[in-house]
Amino acid sequence: MRGIWVSVAAEPPEGMPRAVEHRGAVSSDPRVFESPAGSVHLWQCAQAAPPETADSGRPWRGRFHAVFDGCLYNREELARLVEAPRGAALEDSELITALFSRWGPECLTRVNGAFALVVWDDVEKRLFAARDRYGLKPLYIYKGPKTLAFASEIKQFLPMREMAIRLNARAGLEFLVAGLTDHSEETLFQDVLRVPGSTYLQIDLRQWRCTESLPAFRKWYELPEPGSLRMEESEAVERFRHLLLEAVWVRWKQPGPRGLCLSGGLDSSAIAALLAADLERSGSATDRLVTFKAYFDDPQYDEPHLLKAVLESTGATHHQSHCHGEDAIEVIDALVWHMDEPFGRASLAAQWRLFEQAEEMGIRSTLDGQGSDELLAGYMSMVRAHRGDPRQQQEAGAGAALSSRSSLPLVERLGGQERFSWLAADMREQAAHLPSFEANPRSFSLGELCRYRVFHGDLPMMMRHNDRIGMAHGVETHVPFMDHHVVDFCIGLGSAYKIVGDETKYLLRRAMQHLLPPVIIKPYGKGSYSSLEEGWFRGEAGKALKDGVSRVVRERPELFDARAVEAMAREPGQADKETLMLLWRVLCFGLWMRKFKVST
Repeated sequence: MRGIWVSVAAEPPEGMPRAVEHRGAVSSDPRVFESPAGSVHLWQCAQAAPPETADSGRPWRGRFHAVFDGCLYNREELARLVEAPRGAALEDSELITALFSRWGPECLTRVNGAFALVVWDDVEKRLFAARDRYGLKPLYIYKGPKTLAFASEIKQFLPMREMAIRLNARAGLEFLVAGLTDHSEETLFQDVLRVPGSTYLQIDLRQWRCTESLPAFRKWYELPEPGSLRMEESEAVERFRHLLLEAVWVRWKQPGPRGLCLSGGLDSSAIAALLAADLERSGSATDRLVTFKAYFDDPQYDEPHLLKAVLESTGATHHQSHCHGEDAIEVIDALVWHMDEPFGRASLAAQWRLFEQAEEMGIRSTLDGQGSDELLAGYMSMVRAHRGDPRQQQEAGAGAALSSRSSLPLVERLGGQERFSWLAADMREQAAHLPSFEANPRSFSLGELCRYRVFHGDLPMMMRHNDRIGMAHGVETHVPFMDHHVVDFCIGLGSAYKIVGDETKYLLRRAMQHLLPPVIIKPYGKGSYSSLEEGWFRGEAGKALKDGVSRVVRERPELFDARAVEAMAREPGQADKETLMLLWRVLCFGLWMRKFKVST
């Protein structure tokens, strides 16, 4: 839990550490190295000894220096691989330098973790930057005319003298029109890139200069081919249960007080059941299962009967936070600041309220059930695409038998010029030439669709939201379903054991059938979060939405047609769901531009 910074030919800007002090303790001063491309500054780096005092038991010291953010879930295995001195307490950054000194970029394949890192080779004068397989931890690049910098959060770049804070119009339109972020290297800030998950960047500063274009990102991890793994159902169920238990347990063992974000649905309930069973077997009386849930005071979304069943079956203690429409307005300012980019879902306020409570209770790490829907085809839209349903992929209410909580807007329902009538004329023209984004390509098999959704759609956005909201409250977030052993297994199975009859996530249901109550195992419908937000904007949050949007479009006439947008916002109580979701994106986008002083 640390913010990191690396820059070439530029010193860290004054006050930069304060921008990410919420990410944890950091070293106060950068380490500075010389290169033909300019001075290299590493902040929050490994305490590596200088060459003349290098420890013979730690031969990497002096040459390699790393900055690291994240968690290594197989630290003991990695320490054995580098033959660390017995009893030595290596920090994560030093363990990474030791691995890199032996295997170079290939060392990443040996790591089970959520991480972002930069390694400096002071002999070869090379920078190496990488992110974990699924982009669970953030890493950004600012490429200016004469400087290069890496950081955990975009806000760290903003005080740099050279940086002009400008809108990336294409990325901005992709958010406004389709609700998309985190789906490519680009961010909404011009000249700021994200390092994609499962990639690395290597730069030889003996040859490369800051005035040149960046080298290409290289993939260090690939998902397996769907269907490459074949086995009988009983073997698949047993193997999946074992892998998920291992993934849960290595995350639960992280230091400090821990908790589980428990919705009462199948995914988080499965984690609760596995933890409860393992804690009982281990006889750990002091390690109690603590759970948290955000309530909306509406049984359609709170699902109290499900929660009661899982709490009774696991014996977990439970804590409640509450969220309503006015909370979405109240916390949007803080959320925008910590997210660095706008976000499409007002219901993130509930996650913010939950982590506020966790922080007050001294919780330092949490587990949650995200990722299961993508790996095991839990979203209704994925099922309809798989079945070739020609109807539009509308979200269902509580009566549906499939999960409908995907956060992607239904932009395919909109067409013609009216689709962009709310944009200013110049932006309307640009929007018409945006590449199309298909959330669920219908030419894909179900296994291919699951593979696609790991890196496209909701999941990359949710992983950023997890990290930022957790870090804002000093809480490390862990996602067991995104353990690479679990992911590789589920994707390798292809279409097998994911949808059987009317049962989605069939493999998970079979794996948990003796650990969870039948009411949890049985498929059931969920109220969609977009319907929850629709209710907020038709009611208590409607006036604030209308007033906020009106201010945004008056401030940004170069982006929006004020008359058209204000007509859409005139009566929130009468607007349809898609219009309300669009108005929220306009509000959030405008607040983001105002807060970060973004120009066009």
